[in-house]
Amino acid sequence: MDKTKTVKTRKTPTPAFAVISFLVIVAVLVALINLGVDTTMSVFIAALIAVVIALLLDIPWADVERTLLRVVSDCIPTFLIVIMVGMLVGIWMAGGTVPALMYYGMKLISPKILVPLAFVLSGLTAEFTGTSFGSVATMGIALVGVASTTSIPVPLVIAAVVCGAWFGDKMSPLSDTTNLASGVSRVPLYDHIGSMMYTTIPAALVALVLFTAAA
Repeated sequence: MDKTKTVKTRKTPTPAFAVISFLVIVAVLVALINLGVDTTMSVFIAALIAVVIALLLDIPWADVERTLLRVVSDCIPTFLIVIMVGMLVGIWMAGGTVPALMYYGMKLISPKILVPLAFVLSGLTAEFTGTSFGSVATMGIALVGVASTTSIPVPLVIAAVVCGAWFGDKMSPLSDTTNLASGVSRVPLYDHIGSMMYTTIPAALVALVLFTAAA
C-alpha cells in the first residue's frame, strides 16, 4: 500500500486574482483608517487578510512564517534609526538648538538668499540626520521663523524646506526609508543610493534653480 503523503503544490495566482487581492487589502486598510480605527490595528487586520489569501493559494503556513520573520529582521535597522532620530529631535528641541538657529539666522542670513538657502540647509540636515520630518521640525522651523521677520513669502520658504528635507532624506545612508528599501530588496545600501542619483540629483538642481529664481 502506498503511504506516500500527497504534497500540495501552491497555486499560481492569475493576474486578476493578484490585482483584486491587492485592491481588497488596500481598500480595507483605507476604510479602517477613515473609520478612526487605530493604525496598528488596521495594518494588523490587513495583514490577516493577506495571510488568508496566501492560504487560499495553498502556501504553507511555514513559508508565511519564514517570510514574516525575514521581513521583520530586514526592518530592524530602520526601527533603530527611527528611535535614534526621535531622540535627536527631542534633544535639539530641549537643548535650545532650534532657537539658536533662529537667532543666528536672523543675524547672518540675507533675505535675498533665504529661499535657496532653506533648500540647501534642509537638505544637508536631512542628509546628516536621515530624517525629513526631523529636519522640517528643527532646521525648517528655524528658517520659517527667520522668514517671518522678512518680506519673503513664508509659504515659499516652507516649500523650499520640504523639498530640501525630502531630497536629503532620500539620499541619506541614515534614512529609515532608504535602509528599508535597500534591506527588503537585498541591494547594498550605497548601490541603492547611487542608482537614485541619476534621477534625484537633476531634480534637485532644477528645484534649486527654480527656488533661486522665485526668490
